[in-house]
Amino acid sequence: MPILPGVDVMKKRIFEPEVARLYRRRIDKHIRRTGNHASVAMWYMHFNYAGHRWYIPPSKIVPPSKIDGSYKPDSAAFLQKERECLEAQRIAQSVDSRPVYHHACGNFGDIFTLNCYIGPTSPLQERSEWPSRWAEKRPFPLMACEHGLMLVPYWFRPRQFPLSVVYSDEPIFDEITAQYFGPEAYSLISPELFDLYDIDRKPRGTRLRALIKHHAGYQRVKSLFARESLRAWRTYGMSGIVFNAINWDFEDPDGEPSQVMQALRRYFGDTDLYIAGPPGDWPSKDHSFIAGERVRKQIVLLNDLGRDTPCELGWRVLGADGAEFASGRVEAVAKAGTPSFYPLEFDAPAVMDRTEFALAVDVVSQPEEHFKPESFAFEVFPTAGPLRTHGRVLLFDPVGRTSAMLDQGGVAFETLNAGSDMSAAALIVVGRESYNEDFVKLADDLGLEDALSAGANLLVFEQTRGAPLGLELQERSARRVFIAAQGHSVLAGLRPEDFINFRGESDFMEPYPDAPPETETKWPARFFKWGNRGIVSTYAYRRPHYAPFKPLLVSGFDLTDSPLLEARWGRGRVVLCQLDVTSRFGTDPVSRRLIANLLGDLTRRSEAAPVSCVATDDAAAASAARFGIGARDEGIENAGLIIVGKDALSRERVEKILSSAGKGARVVILPGAASAPDFGVEREPQRVMVGRTTRHALTESIVESDLFLKQWVDVESVAAANGWVSIVEPGLIATREVGRGQLVTCSLDPDALQGTRAGVKAQRLWDALLTALGVDGTGRDSLLHPERALYERNEWETRPRYINW
Repeated sequence: MPILPGVDVMKKRIFEPEVARLYRRRIDKHIRRTGNHASVAMWYMHFNYAGHRWYIPPSKIVPPSKIDGSYKPDSAAFLQKERECLEAQRIAQSVDSRPVYHHACGNFGDIFTLNCYIGPTSPLQERSEWPSRWAEKRPFPLMACEHGLMLVPYWFRPRQFPLSVVYSDEPIFDEITAQYFGPEAYSLISPELFDLYDIDRKPRGTRLRALIKHHAGYQRVKSLFARESLRAWRTYGMSGIVFNAINWDFEDPDGEPSQVMQALRRYFGDTDLYIAGPPGDWPSKDHSFIAGERVRKQIVLLNDLGRDTPCELGWRVLGADGAEFASGRVEAVAKAGTPSFYPLEFDAPAVMDRTEFALAVDVVSQPEEHFKPESFAFEVFPTAGPLRTHGRVLLFDPVGRTSAMLDQGGVAFETLNAGSDMSAAALIVVGRESYNEDFVKLADDLGLEDALSAGANLLVFEQTRGAPLGLELQERSARRVFIAAQGHSVLAGLRPEDFINFRGESDFMEPYPDAPPETETKWPARFFKWGNRGIVSTYAYRRPHYAPFKPLLVSGFDLTDSPLLEARWGRGRVVLCQLDVTSRFGTDPVSRRLIANLLGDLTRRSEAAPVSCVATDDAAAASAARFGIGARDEGIENAGLIIVGKDALSRERVEKILSSAGKGARVVILPGAASAPDFGVEREPQRVMVGRTTRHALTESIVESDLFLKQWVDVESVAAANGWVSIVEPGLIATREVGRGQLVTCSLDPDALQGTRAGVKAQRLWDALLTALGVDGTGRDSLLHPERALYERNEWETRPRYINW
């Protein structure tokens, strides 16, 4: 597809006869020089000359009313550019009749073309389905004449031109990797890799290609994109894809083909084989089934060889131990130039508990080695009976969706109204989309906070608007959610893979909305919404910095979102569930299991006593107050939590604190505490940019992203001496057992780091630590009417906006 001279310079003068004559002569020379080459099938012109923003929204490429692609901007400037380009095409085709496409100029000329850079603001499933509306009728060839699996500028903070500004600013490689691979993303960081970031130096000239070559997360994410989106786009029949800057991804540090390059060889080669959803729903990635139900899948063969390719395929359903549960053979022909679908089906094996299986497809015979074996992991759950509850349930559900779900599950409940007695309830449930001013008023009138303090529990299902309990809701349509609290009771019987691509579709948003009118001239913050398949959480809470909410699940950019939060409130518990489960209760076994866990767990009144807090000085009291904790300055003997401040303590007071610890109290020693040596703390200087958790009860509330400081910080870490053991390496958080109690210290000082990205992380880390130590909400603020800000506003945790480069 050689470039023909365009009208970018001549513009309106193309219509002048003498200019047109000279232009035609130049075109003629160009075509005579290159046109007889065997590989030339078409010409392209007018690089980015006449593009417009509405050539990329899936709803605007071929909406139902304009399936012929007739939409074009009506501005005089665009129409003038179109006339110029079409005149240039007319002149070119008077010399050579081969097709012409206008680079990134939308739907004029022979081929619809566009620059197509769908970045991390679009869930991978929606990106994969992007060509679907065009594929319904294929009114014209559609070519992504510039495409990147995830273009390099998306891996940096700013979204602006020129690119020299982007590449000299903040790399966000790890935050993006975390969207797709969760906490594991932060285990890939090493000091050597981080030094390539050059965070504290500008300008930066050489780090770009070094990062691309050495960053394992970058390679893994782009390889995932290659597998998911390229397979889907080829199955939809995309006419062509031209990659941009892919040459940067060719080699690894040893000069061998990089992971991205290997993925492109597999998923963008002449042929490919993969396992897709059932007939009529092949983009589906459903992987959770109920014992005995019929599982339907398809084998998809992609073939761009130019000739049909016969092959024989064998498939097997295998258990984790290799045992075979079902099998079959398929005599297949991979049709040239069009996807070939071969359905298969089998009964999900009988199981007593959640069990993992794999559907494996092997190539029995083929004329040459084109198709490679493929497998698809899935889980089978046992048939479920009625839900079990253990106490009285009160439900506020004016929308009615949650009451219908509870009826279906056989759960007895009472409607929450002005005559309800909360003090006798085990669980108060706020139904889907029902948290509103009426509920808040009713909760105030009935004394919800007192009921929670006495041992009742509160469960709030999916909400879509407002700020429940002061927390921010954000639309994410996340398909990849990760377990943060391993072993938590509400996650019993569930595994990490269960929270990737829920079964079926969510119903909180219009699945295929039209592009908002303002996006014709201004890029949206998020790439255009397109589809609801597999959504795990449409709306998630932004994790707070100053509230007693423990994330049980996390998701999103830098894992700063959570669709499942838990807090202690007096003796009671508050759980906020933003997983899209209520509408899937009868069809998705993961949703049913989670709901069963929530109701079974929370319908037992809690008897855990709230923790009283004592501060040894003003600095300790101020540290507690930052998180809304009212700490007394006396009563050490009976305290549940003692915060040791920076002032020196008398030997007598130290002994009293140790005595309280021996009886079961927990003692937190602040950074810079003068009396730290009296508790056996020995510190050593350490330069840190990331911390690593160990398995410990106090690290269950800590998310790995909160330990990625993204700057080198000099700290006084805790040495392994005098009974102190590090639970966050290297010595960032350490504990020492004293009788039935515990001493705890954290080396990160939010005050010393204030105004930095490490300071923001330290705030959330301290909040998580205090929550893990049992400080509940009653000592912090009102639950329903929080007066303090729950968030530390900052520029680093926000997700950069979308832009189509």
